[in-house]
Formats: sequence, structure tokens, C-alpha cells
Amino acid sequence: MGAPYRGEAGSFPIGQRRSGGGRAPEAAANQRERREMAAEAAAAAVVARLRALPRPPPVLEAPLEPSAALRLLCTPSGPRLALLEWICCRVNPPLTKRLDELRDEPEEVRLNELMALAEELMLCEAEDMALVEGTAPPEQQLGFIRDLLDAAPSQEEREKKAESG
Repeated sequence: MGAPYRGEAGSFPIGQRRSGGGRAPEAAANQRERREMAAEAAAAAVVARLRALPRPPPVLEAPLEPSAALRLLCTPSGPRLALLEWICCRVNPPLTKRLDELRDEPEEVRLNELMALAEELMLCEAEDMALVEGTAPPEQQLGFIRDLLDAAPSQEEREKKAESG
């Protein structure tokens, strides 16, 4: 291990550093864990909100643990894209036909359609594509999804519109 260094602050073997008790890495790990738990709770709340809708999205049929909800909502994947498309089509029903036409196109084309709607609704700007792609920080993505849900008309509003027109 080498000869001990005898200095003012005590001795420790050469080649080893004093860790200061290891508290800084432990505190950072605790902070990351708290952020992760908060993000999981927020994701679970979004999933609960989606499931409370009159006709919840098919991708949410199976029960999800909070960590799985976070992965679904905040990690780029086919199921995440399907969920975003479903939400966007609730906001703007004519988008359904357009997305059906684009079913065989590259994913990027469909993401661009979703982004165009989000920009139109003033939920984000062109440089915020990471929100639609699923690569932005989880807190931002969950806020974006909540905003999309807020933009969707309620079942009652849809029924009134159907009755009047």
C-alpha cells in the first residue's frame, strides 16, 4: 500500500485519498433517489388521470408500477408514441386521420405532426422537440403531457359539440 503519509491532518497511505466521510456522494445519491421517487409519483398521477378518462388509452390496460409508468411516459418507445398520439387525437380529432395516413412513414414524420400540434397549442416551441421525442428531463415531459391533457376537451364538452353540430 505504500508508506503512510504523516501530515498535519493525520496519516493515510500514499495513493489513497481521504474521502471526507463519504457524505457528499451519499447526499448526491439521496438527492437523485428523491428526484426519481418524485418523478415516479408524478408519472403515476398522470397515468391515474389517463385511466380516469371515459375511454382510457389501450396502452394502459395493464397495471403499472410507478417506475414502469415513468419509463412509459418519459422514455422514447413505440408505446409512448402511441400514447402521445392518442392524447393528441383527443385534443384535435382530425389528427387521427392524418396519423393513420402516416402509419407507414418513419416515426420522425409522426413526431413532427405531434410537434406541430403542440406548437399550435403553444405548449412548446420548435426547439422543444425533445418533449415529443421523449428525451427531455422527466419533469418537463410530465408537465408537457399534463398540458396536453388539459388542452383536450372533456367528455361533456365533446358531447355538447356533437349535439350542436
